[in-house]
Amino acid sequence: MGTMDIDENAPVITRDEILIDAPLGTVWGLHTDISSWSEWLPDIDSSTIEGPLQAGTVFRWETFGLSIESTIREIDPPQRIVWSGPAQGIVAYTSGR
Repeated sequence: MGTMDIDENAPVITRDEILIDAPLGTVWGLHTDISSWSEWLPDIDSSTIEGPLQAGTVFRWETFGLSIESTIREIDPPQRIVWSGPAQGIVAYTSGR
């Protein structure tokens, strides 16, 4: 499976990193247990996934008053997950690696 490239000409690009002192499997499990996001992410009000954790699966989540429907675009466990989802006319691609 090929990886999605970032559009370096996009109007907004953000990159964030954090070092977590935990096994990769633990971090991957938390990051991809979408239905449990609201239990540990204070900015997520709710989240549900509508199928298996694979490309093409849709999940819905709410944050800061926005209801977002995202689609998993790429997944390479336990290294990378990419999803997209429009909110207020903006289509965002999120990549966790």
